[in-house]
Amino acid sequence: MQGPLKEGEPVEWSTLDAEVKAKLNSLNTAGKQIALLTQTYASPSTTKLIAEFKEMYGTVNHVTYDAISEDAALSAFEARYGERALADYDFEKAEVIVSFGADFLADWQGGGYDSGYSRGRVPKNGKMSKHMHFEANLSLTGANADQRVPLTPMQQKVALAQLFAKLNGTSTNGEIPEYAKRAVESAAKAIGKNKNAAVVVTGLHDKDAQAIVLAINEMLGSKAFDAKAPKYVRQGSIQHVNALISAMKAGEVGALIMDGVNPMYTLPNAADFGEGLEKVDLSVTFSTNWTETTEMTNYAAASNHYLESWGDTQIKKGHYSLMQPTIKELFDTRQLQAAMLQWMGNDKSYYDYIKETWSTDLLGDGDWSQALHDGIFVADSQTDEGLVETVAAAIGVGEEPTPSVDIASAIQNLASATSGGAMELTLYSKVGMGDGQQAGNPWLQEFPDPISRVAWDNYVTVSKADAQNLGFINENVANGGLDGSYARLTVNGVTIDNVPVLIQPGQAPGSLGLALGYGRQVGMKSEMQTGVNAYPLYQGFNNVQSATIEKSTGMHEFACMQLHNTLMGRGDIIKETTLEIFNTKDHAEWNEVPVVSLN
Repeated sequence: MQGPLKEGEPVEWSTLDAEVKAKLNSLNTAGKQIALLTQTYASPSTTKLIAEFKEMYGTVNHVTYDAISEDAALSAFEARYGERALADYDFEKAEVIVSFGADFLADWQGGGYDSGYSRGRVPKNGKMSKHMHFEANLSLTGANADQRVPLTPMQQKVALAQLFAKLNGTSTNGEIPEYAKRAVESAAKAIGKNKNAAVVVTGLHDKDAQAIVLAINEMLGSKAFDAKAPKYVRQGSIQHVNALISAMKAGEVGALIMDGVNPMYTLPNAADFGEGLEKVDLSVTFSTNWTETTEMTNYAAASNHYLESWGDTQIKKGHYSLMQPTIKELFDTRQLQAAMLQWMGNDKSYYDYIKETWSTDLLGDGDWSQALHDGIFVADSQTDEGLVETVAAAIGVGEEPTPSVDIASAIQNLASATSGGAMELTLYSKVGMGDGQQAGNPWLQEFPDPISRVAWDNYVTVSKADAQNLGFINENVANGGLDGSYARLTVNGVTIDNVPVLIQPGQAPGSLGLALGYGRQVGMKSEMQTGVNAYPLYQGFNNVQSATIEKSTGMHEFACMQLHNTLMGRGDIIKETTLEIFNTKDHAEWNEVPVVSLN
């Protein structure tokens, strides 16, 4: 978008500003809610600015929303340490790494763990880290593990409970396959040899699982586990998002201002949000592109690209970073922070506001120009506490940790986990596509998945055993490409049809995988409207769902780098079959003659 729009038509910023300010003032007087629905900023200056905005307009409710939620991990950390954040890990310090569904070489909890992991995998003095990985989908992290154990998510919960019991010298119930029991025993022994050099992580969206992992690392005294300087890369709250939707539907929200989010696409209950949006008096969406949400709001506020923007971050506690633009705005755009300053009657630029915030509240005796030059600043004990307290209050940091985790209950819940006989669907984000906000970028669509090597689509991954039982096939065709069956997926009454099926070696039997971030329609060129939208299946913001799957008609053409331009059947130099088939079946069944079509 090249400028602000009202009901889809170009408008001046002055018109938008005037209407927003008038509405904010009237709502402040009437006591009706002013809602801010934003992405996670992890930005000290933005946190301070929003606090001042709340002070000026007393009915402001700021709700942070992450399209792909880490609510379970955040809630578990908050329950144990009194702060809503994510534990940080340094895999370089770990000699034993045990992971339960955490794809930390991709974008698990914001990513950034690959460099430490790779340094730990370089042998030093004859030693390198040992990595054991329990997972359902075959991931980039699982493919790099020394020992990979395919288990459904429910089985992973039981295995995690059993690992805790072995490390704690107790026992627990729950059934997992024999090979998994041996793997858990092996993991416990490896951890026991050098406890503080071991670390356990999990990607399970389950508060009990997250709590147990924190307890294990604490019990081990793991050097690779950092609870004192956690990460703020995700801060979203499912509870607050659902409460906002309820308030909107009840007509309690007078103005809704959004930034960095596209709830009409990413919310599993987008229809409820849309119903509530119709009852909001004034709605404004800051976005760089026309989206499913901008087309439903009164104003679409054309936002800066991040490379045109000033900003700051505190991704890790006490570690601050500055963003500066590489170019002046190309179009008539504005970032939310600059707009908020305008609406507050503050004529400062956002750059000046950041500079003042850092100089007054953060740098102490430090120099702003030096900090800007370096791009980073690490706070020490001399740092002024003013900004720290503002940020702490905004993200829910208690004065004293108040652990409120019932470990025995958590273990019991994990040990009794069961699928009930249904297929277990794991929803995940691809390395290139993420949550789908940049799905209009052809480079990201073309980016092949590092495991399947498929580009341009998402697809449901199934094990070979399940594919045979359900009648799904993958086959190479005459042009060397890969074709696959279509499936119909249903989760709790919500059905998605025509989902391509990819038979994935390493997929845990009884489990399925499907990537989020695809199926965008609004604001997308027709060539970019690829894949299916999996967010309607992301119910309760849980990445594991009980699903039913059945075969649909037709075949899908995959864009798969690994399988294009093959030898078209002539690559099998040695034919293989069983003696029984050799003696009883026609040779064409085991010695298929390749057929090359006219193309």
